[in-house]
Amino acid sequence: MAYKSLDSITRSDIKALGISNDVSYKLLRNLQDIIHGSSATPPERWIEISRQILYPNRPFSFHQMMYYGCYKDFGSDPPAWLPDPYGLFLCYSVCYLIGGDGLDGLLDNVPHR
Repeated sequence: MAYKSLDSITRSDIKALGISNDVSYKLLRNLQDIIHGSSATPPERWIEISRQILYPNRPFSFHQMMYYGCYKDFGSDPPAWLPDPYGLFLCYSVCYLIGGDGLDGLLDNVPHR
């Protein structure tokens, strides 16, 4: 299946996935706000889409549409997962506290909140 780029997705595309008329309208508005609100890279845009639009109650096909639309021009191997830097920091912190080895230098570039 060929996926559209994010700026080519229409309300009818979203409705075709079984999402109601009202919800598809809101989702498309949110998507357009994300697209036109910044000149973010695909990974940064994907983080915003994940935070603002994607929820477990949305059809998997909608998640696919958003993912492949976001990474349409990224290349043949888009990232499968982008960890949140703060979540990564917490994970490494727990490892350190329980005595994990080999963490030297891994926390150097993690932003602190």
